Amino acid sequence: MTKTFNPIPEEIRETHNVYFGIPELVIKKTKIIDDIICRYFNIPQSALRLKVRSWELSIPRFLAMYMYYTYTNLSFTKIGLLLGGFKSGSVSSALRRVQNNAKHDSEFNDIKTDISNRIEAKLRNTELVWIDREKLENR
Repeated sequence: MTKTFNPIPEEIRETHNVYFGIPELVIKKTKIIDDIICRYFNIPQSALRLKVRSWELSIPRFLAMYMYYTYTNLSFTKIGLLLGGFKSGSVSSALRRVQNNAKHDSEFNDIKTDISNRIEAKLRNTELVWIDREKLENR
């Protein structure tokens, strides 16, 4: 019998401050990342957490996973939980897709870079900057 995971809905997390043991500072960063990606692609934040395979929603979700990984020290499992209950393998696959698409598609790379720059600027303005430069250089 397989276990199914039902992530805690956003409204419950907001009111009860339940975030899987993730520090509040990291949660603030993930909210900033969500906000920037959703504004960039003009989608509601709830769309990032949908398990839909449409390209219009998958790309923003993949980029959110990538940015969570880049700007936080969260594990694949916690990234998946925060973005709607995805498994760690889905997060790993999303990271590989973003890296491969950025290598082979200059337009996609420009989008990724633009979003990254916006996130860094926002984090700098809110004094929440934490980037693992080693991770960025090894890509």
